[in-house]
Amino acid sequence: MKKSHPKAQGNPDEIVAVAHFDNELSAEIALTILEAQRIEASLVRDDPAGMGLHRGARIMVFVRDAEKARTVLQAEHD
Repeated sequence: MKKSHPKAQGNPDEIVAVAHFDNELSAEIALTILEAQRIEASLVRDDPAGMGLHRGARIMVFVRDAEKARTVLQAEHD
């Protein structure tokens, strides 16, 4: 999986992170919302120090259609 900056534009095959979370529940909710809208998404856990979420790790949601995913997540948040 190719990681990219969240604001990457242009390449429809590029997989980008659209959201970052510091807890598992929020990430799972976002994933469920995106999948309900037929947006293919996946979670990636980033824990470089190997210390767990309480020590700075984060969970990122990666998608192909970043603009649509951001719109869906923002609408759900409002």
